[in-house]
Amino acid sequence: MLRVPSVQLSLSARCNSSESLYWRILPGRTDQPWIHKNIPYKVCHTFVRNPKVTNSEECCCGGQESDHVPGFTRDPSTTNWVQSQHTRKHKGWCFGKIRFVEEDGTHQPDFVRISDDMMERHASTTRVLDLLEQKWRLPRPNLLISVTGGAADFACPTELEKRFKRGLAKAAKSTSAWIFTGGTNTGVMKLVGEAV
Repeated sequence: MLRVPSVQLSLSARCNSSESLYWRILPGRTDQPWIHKNIPYKVCHTFVRNPKVTNSEECCCGGQESDHVPGFTRDPSTTNWVQSQHTRKHKGWCFGKIRFVEEDGTHQPDFVRISDDMMERHASTTRVLDLLEQKWRLPRPNLLISVTGGAADFACPTELEKRFKRGLAKAAKSTSAWIFTGGTNTGVMKLVGEAV
């Protein structure tokens, strides 16, 4: 169980880089082999020490040394980490259920980690849509709401924050919308999470 502020992730597979732990069948879950085959994501395979963090085993990718794939390489000659050179796609094995700590646990939505370039190709987009509609049986939305903005925390006037949250929640509920964000618990994306 991973703990994130106000959320617990119940994992069907460990979200680290151990290829041998890629997935395991859980009772009632039929989507796991399908996710493993169809939804890839990227992992860092070259550890480049982050020069901005002293006395640390943090890579420029943001992960710790232990987060890297077995057999990863170290590149002490550079501090220039480049995603296209230092990551590889792996089969999807980081997925599970989200349990909101404040709730009783009866509603546990699914999550999956996907490659950031997966939405650039039509076939990949279709696979994500198949996951949401076919495997997870989510009804097709009448509206997609994409909320983007800075990931840095910011001061928002209280009344404006209340109106934003109330308006977003009302718009999403009244239109049966899906809301997409960057998924972090900071900045404008945090406001979206608090609204819904």
